[in-house]
Amino acid sequence: MKNTRSKKANIHTGIDIGSAKIRCAIIESDLVEGTNKLLGIGSSDSTGINRGSIISREKFLEEMESALVEAEKMANVKVEQVWLSVSGEHIRGINTQGAIAIEGNSPNSSANHSNKIDENDVKRVLEMAKAISFPTDREILHILPQEYVVDVMDNIKDPIGMSGRRLEARVHLVTVTTSAAENLVNCAEELGLIVKGLVFQGLASSIATIDSDERDMGVVLADIG
Repeated sequence: MKNTRSKKANIHTGIDIGSAKIRCAIIESDLVEGTNKLLGIGSSDSTGINRGSIISREKFLEEMESALVEAEKMANVKVEQVWLSVSGEHIRGINTQGAIAIEGNSPNSSANHSNKIDENDVKRVLEMAKAISFPTDREILHILPQEYVVDVMDNIKDPIGMSGRRLEARVHLVTVTTSAAENLVNCAEELGLIVKGLVFQGLASSIATIDSDERDMGVVLADIG
């Protein structure tokens, strides 16, 4: 397939893996305008997967390839990298939290004075929040910060630049069964694709349909499959 677009084009491909349909979408992002242009879509019946788990690898490969090729033809591009959306009974979510003492980032810092929070502090507190024991067959898919607490100040969305002695992160972890994730990735790689990452289907749907104001108001998206 001849690719008539520049190699520098910011093109992204996502494959939505469902129990009824497998759908592929190819978009081109304009980083200057902040817009996305839909280049091609493809769809196939899904009979090789059920409740997020592969039940017939051969059928799943054929159906995913069918949706991909249809989208490639419409977009007139050859896809090399993809994002895969996952769902099913093997997805689990848990709320957790972690806290750290804010390290001094200047020579004059001391234990008796507040210190400014930087990106490294945020990374450390998120690492602390996700450091919980999981079964060996489960791994973290997403770390979603819900709020930060600086000393006694809560409901903070972005603590970078603020001063304090203690930083706490309250997060929601989305986890996936390792074998289920590996099987999906292996199938995509067998089709010659590089998997850039896995995305929980419910999270992707919410980002696509609910804006920041609606999230602040407490809007709920119910994805009924």
